[in-house]
Amino acid sequence: MESIDKVIKLKDSLVSYHKVFPENKRSNKKPIVFLHGTNSSGNSSFGEIKKAFSSERAVIIPDYAGCGNSELPLETLTIEHLAEQVAVVIEDSSNISIDIQYLVTFGIE
Repeated sequence: MESIDKVIKLKDSLVSYHKVFPENKRSNKKPIVFLHGTNSSGNSSFGEIKKAFSSERAVIIPDYAGCGNSELPLETLTIEHLAEQVAVVIEDSSNISIDIQYLVTFGIE
């Protein structure tokens, strides 16, 4: 699997993402973005699942602030800040429309 890892500087934090390129270079299917839950990381949530999708699609997996290689902002983290991070990753990683998938997980004590 051909892939890249990239870190993007925002005004008050860093956001990282992992992109796997499709094995079928002639595929015209939209890239897919997997969004993990909080207290997780893209790799721990989707490390194995990405293999099932990467034959025909590019797979993009961002790490939110404080997860993976991303940094927490100095100010309070808000849903708007998380949305900005996802938007920046999508803009940086793809110049066409994408499909978004998400996984909701809950910790059990």
